[in-house]
Formats: sequence, structure tokens, C-alpha cells
Amino acid sequence: MKSKSTEPEASPIIFDNTVLSNFALSQVFYVLQRLYAGRAFVGKAVQREIQAGINSASTSASLQNRTKLEEINQALDDGWLQTPSDEVNANDDAVELRLTLEYSQRFGAGESEAMTIARNRNWVFACDDGIARNFAKEREIRLTGTLGILINSKPKSF
Repeated sequence: MKSKSTEPEASPIIFDNTVLSNFALSQVFYVLQRLYAGRAFVGKAVQREIQAGINSASTSASLQNRTKLEEINQALDDGWLQTPSDEVNANDDAVELRLTLEYSQRFGAGESEAMTIARNRNWVFACDDGIARNFAKEREIRLTGTLGILINSKPKSF
């Protein structure tokens, strides 16, 4: 069975909150490192969303999730998961500002920022939200999601 992922092997990938959280909470975050180390990115807005989730933990179950989500911060500290550079040329900066404002009319800050960067820099957008994925497809933004990543992590058979 062929995956419909539009994810070329060496392209940078930018994650939304849900995909990162799915891998962290399932305790398979190492899969992302194995597949994407050196080309994995998470925007500042998604980082704020994840930190808000970590900080809001109060019950025993959410404290366990907090520990799992902190693996995302550790990946940033280790450097294999990175924040996209703010240093882009003036034209790209203007395009990214315009697109972020446009996308934020329909989506949260994290998805808007990630879609903007993916579209403008021709990166892969990792997202599971159906509405955001359809929106991205309409704009020819390359996509993958939790399922596509899992399929891609499976050794290729001959």
C-alpha cells in the first residue's frame, strides 16, 4: 500500500502541536528523532502551546503527561528539534507576516505559523487536523501527519 504523504526524504518538516504531542504522549518520540533529526522544526507559537499544556498539569494523570510532553523541550535543548530561523529576506518576511495574518483568521497561532512557514519555505507541514490539512492541500502545502510518519518509520520491504 502506498502512502499519500507528500514528504520528500530530506525536506525540512515543521510540526503542529498535535503531531508532536501524539508522539510524546505515546512514548514513541524517538521515532521523530530517528526520521527527522537535523531537519525537524517547531514554531514559537507551538512551543508556547506545548508549554501551556505542561504548565497546566495538576492531576496525577496530567502530571504523567507533563513528563512525557517535557520530552519536546528536551529535544529542543538537544538541538535535533529546532526553532525556524527568523532571519529570512525582507520579501519572505513580508509574505510570512501576510500569510500568518490570513491563516490566523481560521486557525490557531500554532497551525497558522507552521502552515505559513511550510508554504513559504517549501517545507513539509506535519498536521492531523482535517480542516487544516484540507486548507493546506488547497494551497499546495506539502503534508504529512501522525499516520504518515508512522508509515514512513516502517522499514521498506523489497
